[in-house]
Amino acid sequence: MAYVYQKFGHTYLQNLYELGFKRRNLKAFAFTVLSPLVLAGGAAMPFKDLIFAFAGVILRSLFGEDKDPEKWVWDIIREHLGADAEKIGRHGLTGAAGVDISGSLSIGVGVPNKFIDLTGAIGGVYSEAMEAVENMARGDFGKAAEHLLPSGFANPVRALRESAEGVVTRNNRRVWNEEGKPFVPDAAATVGRALGFRSTDQAVLSERTWEGHREQAKFAEKRSAIYERYRSWLLGGKDESEHKAITREVREFNNKVKGLDGVSRITFESLRRQAKGLEKPSKKERSILRD
Repeated sequence: MAYVYQKFGHTYLQNLYELGFKRRNLKAFAFTVLSPLVLAGGAAMPFKDLIFAFAGVILRSLFGEDKDPEKWVWDIIREHLGADAEKIGRHGLTGAAGVDISGSLSIGVGVPNKFIDLTGAIGGVYSEAMEAVENMARGDFGKAAEHLLPSGFANPVRALRESAEGVVTRNNRRVWNEEGKPFVPDAAATVGRALGFRSTDQAVLSERTWEGHREQAKFAEKRSAIYERYRSWLLGGKDESEHKAITREVREFNNKVKGLDGVSRITFESLRRQAKGLEKPSKKERSILRD
């Protein structure tokens, strides 16, 4: 069952093996590899997550760079080549024409990272139903219907919601345009969305939003780890060499997040709050204890 949704990816890999390793037809092999990239850009790149994960290891090892590798690549392209180059890079020739079809051409081969992934189509239906239940519990019946209805019926519902409310991510984070305003699809994009096609502008902005939050979460986790190490130092006898190591780690962290929006630096005041939290409970913790 785990392969029900991976039939296209499986067939694609079999074709690559047949053309490249058995027939030794390098021209056909290259054509097969490049076709999804030309048509749908980097979003349809085979093994994209694995490739960017490997790129992240290289960035950290050779350049000491902890930024999200996917966001880093597209930020550089946008900075030096412009927003149109980013669109083409992300979504290929169809993206340049204003339509995102990467979902249809994405190879989608990967290792299941959750138990529900092993159940294939049945698990997919179950996950959609659970999300629909959660949306209904929040009173968001429109989104619940999008999860329960077949795609042909869900697409018009989604298009109407986005044209009225603006575009949001899966966990209801608003997608903003370059001017800092809510991104609301125009009439043409709404019609395309109702027919099952997402506009390139919406796709790019949604991807930037996801990449940005992913990078912020990564640095927030690193900051929390430093705070935890600092609290351990305060509780464990205040070894001088450990303090120097923590100070060096704080300095490196602050240098890496310099200029990153939405990522707080570690300051003397924030470290002082960590120490104060070990001396007496906060108001929130006192209220918990009283309850």
